Amino acid sequence: MPAHNFNRSHQERNPMRIFSAIRNHSHSILATIWFLVSAACLAGWTTPPAKELRPFVVSDIIPAKQWMMGHPVGNGHLGAMPFGGYPEETIVLNDNTVWTGRSVVHAPPEDAAKTLSEIRTALFQDDFKKSEELINGKLLVPRSRSQDYQPIGNLRLGYEPAGKCHDYRRTLSLNDAVSVTEFTTEDGNQIRQEVIVSHPADVIAVRIESKNGGKLSLHVGMDRFKYFKTEVIDAQTLGMSGVAQVEGDCIGTAWQAVARILPEGGKSITKGNQIAVTDAFAITILVTTSTDYDINNSMVPLRHDRLKACLDFLKATQKKPYAQLKADHIKDHHTYFDRATLDLGNTAPEVAAKTTPERLELVRKGGTDPDLTEDLFQMGRYLLISTSRPGNLPAGLTGVWQGSEFPRCWSDFHFNINVQENYWPAELTNLSELHAPLIDFIESVKDGHGRLTAGKFGCRGFTMKTENTAWKDQAYSGNSWWGMAPQNAPWACQHVMEHFYFTRDKDYLAKKAYPILEANVEFIVDWLVKDPRTGKLVSGPSVSPENGFFPNPDDRSFTACASMGPAIDREIFYESFIDFLAASKELGIENELTREVRSAMSNLARPQIAKDGRLLEWDKDYKGYEDGHRHFSHLYAVHPGCEITPDTPELFEAARKSLHFRLTNGSAMNGWSRAWVVNIEARLLEAENAYRDVQWLIKERTICNLMHIENPTYMYIDGSCATTAGIVEMVLQSHGQDHVVNVLPALPKAWPTGSFAGFCGRGGFDIDLTWKDGKPTHLVLLSKAGEVFRLKSSGALTVMCHGKPVEFKTSDLGISSFPTRTGAVYEILFTKS
Repeated sequence: MPAHNFNRSHQERNPMRIFSAIRNHSHSILATIWFLVSAACLAGWTTPPAKELRPFVVSDIIPAKQWMMGHPVGNGHLGAMPFGGYPEETIVLNDNTVWTGRSVVHAPPEDAAKTLSEIRTALFQDDFKKSEELINGKLLVPRSRSQDYQPIGNLRLGYEPAGKCHDYRRTLSLNDAVSVTEFTTEDGNQIRQEVIVSHPADVIAVRIESKNGGKLSLHVGMDRFKYFKTEVIDAQTLGMSGVAQVEGDCIGTAWQAVARILPEGGKSITKGNQIAVTDAFAITILVTTSTDYDINNSMVPLRHDRLKACLDFLKATQKKPYAQLKADHIKDHHTYFDRATLDLGNTAPEVAAKTTPERLELVRKGGTDPDLTEDLFQMGRYLLISTSRPGNLPAGLTGVWQGSEFPRCWSDFHFNINVQENYWPAELTNLSELHAPLIDFIESVKDGHGRLTAGKFGCRGFTMKTENTAWKDQAYSGNSWWGMAPQNAPWACQHVMEHFYFTRDKDYLAKKAYPILEANVEFIVDWLVKDPRTGKLVSGPSVSPENGFFPNPDDRSFTACASMGPAIDREIFYESFIDFLAASKELGIENELTREVRSAMSNLARPQIAKDGRLLEWDKDYKGYEDGHRHFSHLYAVHPGCEITPDTPELFEAARKSLHFRLTNGSAMNGWSRAWVVNIEARLLEAENAYRDVQWLIKERTICNLMHIENPTYMYIDGSCATTAGIVEMVLQSHGQDHVVNVLPALPKAWPTGSFAGFCGRGGFDIDLTWKDGKPTHLVLLSKAGEVFRLKSSGALTVMCHGKPVEFKTSDLGISSFPTRTGAVYEILFTKS
C-alpha cells in the first residue's frame, strides 16, 4: 500500500489560507480571524486581540552533568544533546536507525497454537502454575538485553586556551528549537555556541561565534563508548564508523558519521585523530550520518558506500550558509510549534526571570508559576515535533535521544502504554501529521512479522509484541508479566482510528486505516474463546500489563500473571470492534467480517464490578500482587478509551474507586504513570486531583531541562508527552458518543482565568477558548471537515458565522448542536443563565 500523505498542510486542509498564515504567529488566533472578518457585526463582543506567542525557554547557568540533562534538539531522524560544557564540550549524537540485535531476531514457536490450547485449558481449570510454566517455557521466546537503541557517539569540542569562564548561560528555545550556550572566557572573548538539528536539511549543525569579535580556537573529535573507528579524512573532515552491538554479539546497524568543520578565517589542521582550528572568526560544524538500515525492509541491510553518501551529502549541504540553514530550520519548526498555545495566567516577572532549575525549586517550596506549567505543556509538544516526523521510525521511550550503551528497557518502542503516551498530544494539540511514523510502523507490522506471529497462533490478522524495536519482529517474548499481551496491537490501532476521528480524512480511512483496522479485528475474532464458565467470549492467555495476582489469597508464595479475560482486553477489544464498525459504516462496507464482529461484540465479556465497588482487573476478584501498581490497565475504558463516562454511572464510580485505591497504596511514582493519572482524573472530572498531580510531576519528576526523569539514571519522554495531553483533557474533551465537545470539564481553582488556542476536537474542529472566573466566555471554532458541532453547555449561547446568527438546537441533556461548513469559522459567546 502506498504511504498515505500525512503532510497535507493546514492550508491544504483549510481553504482559508489567511487563517493558517496568521495562526502560525498568534496566541489566540481563531478569535482574531473572526474579529478581522466581522468586527462590525459584533459590536460589544470581546474578541481577544492577536498576540505573538511568548518565548518558551529552558535556561540554566551550569552545564549538564549527564547526557539526559542536556538540551535536546532533533528532527525525527537525527538527535543531538549538547551538555553546554566549557572548556570541554560534549554533544551526544543520535541516528534513530542505530540499533543492536538484527542478528538475534526470534521466530514464534511452530507449535504456538497447540501450546495456546493447553494454556487455556489450564487457566479455565485454575491451574495457574501449569499455565505460567507453559507460557514462559514454550510460548514466549527469550528476551535478553540484545536489541537496544544506541547512540552514534559524541562530538567533542575542546576550547582553547582552556580555563575558567564567567557570565555562563545555556538556553533551549522551544519556539525555535535552538540550543544556545554563552559564556565569557578569561581573556574576555564572548562566545556563543548554537546547536540545531534541521529537518529541511536533515543535518546537525553547530555554530560557534564570538559576539565581540574575538578569535576562536578549538579542537574537534568524535568518539563512542566502544566498537568504533575514527578517521581524519582531511583538514576539515572527520569520520567515525562502527556497528551497533553488545559485547561483540547481537550485531545490528552498521553506521557512519561524518563531521565537516568549516572555519571562517583562521585555519584548520589535522592533529592525531582530531581537527584543530585556530584564530577563526566563526566556525560551523555540520554532522551527518548514513546507516545500512532500511525502514521498508528492516531485516535486510542496505548495501551502499556509507562514507561516500555522507561526503556527498555534506558537499551539497555546506553550500548553504549557516544563517540560511538556521532560518529554514526555524521556519519548519514554527509550522508545527505555533499551532497551539495555552495561557493559564501570569507569572511574576521576578520569577519568570529566573532559570528553570530555580523556578522548579520555587514550585517545590510551594510557589506558584503558571508560566512554568505552560512551558511543561509546550515541552511535550516540542519533544514530539523533534522526535516524530513522517518517513521515520516512531518515538520510542527516550525519543530520538540516547546516550547510554545499555539503555533502560532497551530504549525501545514499549506498546503496553509508553509509545501510546508519546502520541497522546498529536491530535489534541494540532500535530496530526506527526502521528504518521506510529501509524506507518503499525502498518508495516501488520504486513510483516505481526501477521506471521498471528498465523502461528492460528489467527488471521496481525499482532504485536510489547517491546518492539526497529527490526519489527513480533514473536511474543520475555516473561508473562509483560510479554503475554495480545492487547498491544488493538491498543496501537486506537491511534489509527483517532487520526480519522480528528481529521475526518476519508481518503486516509479507506487507503491507510481500514486495512489495519480490518486485520486487527480479524485477529481479535479468532483469538477470543468461549469461557465455559460463563458462555462469554474472553481473551487469553493475557495479562493486565506488568501486574500479577495471588490465585490463593492465603498463599503468597506463588504469583500468577496470565488469566482468561482481564479487564483491559475486554475494554480494548470492545473499542476495536466499535472503531472497525464505525469505519465500515463511513465507507459503506457491510460483509462477512462486519457480521462476525457484531456477533463477537454481542457476546464479549464486559467489565465487571467487584464486591468492594472497584472494577475487576482480572476475570475474578483476585488479590493483586501490588495494590499500588504503576499501571492502570483496567481503567483503559476511562482513558485513553472512552467506554466509561458519566453516562455509565456505575462503571464510572467503580473506576473512580479503583483509581483512588491504587493511589492510596502508593501508585504512580513513575512520571509516565502519574501523567496517565492526570488524564484519567480529568476524564473522571476530578479537577483538583488532576491539578495536584500536574504539580507533583513538576516537583518530583521534572529536571533542569524540563524533561521527565524516572530516577537519577534514566529519562523517558512519555511522561512529558502524556502530561501535555492531560493538561488538554482538563480544559477540553471530545471523547465519547457523538464526540460532544466539553470545555473546562476539569478546570482547577488555580486556573480561574485563561485561554487556549489551536486545540483540536474530534470531528475535525480547531478550537480557541477564553474563560474568566472559572466559566467559558468565548469560543471560536474552525470547521475543517463540515461536521455537525456538538457542545455541552449549561448556559445560554449565541452563535455567529460571518456576521450572521447561526441556528442551533439544544437537547434535554444540554447538548447544543449545529451543522458547519468546511473552512468556516464560528464564534460562540457564552452568556449567563
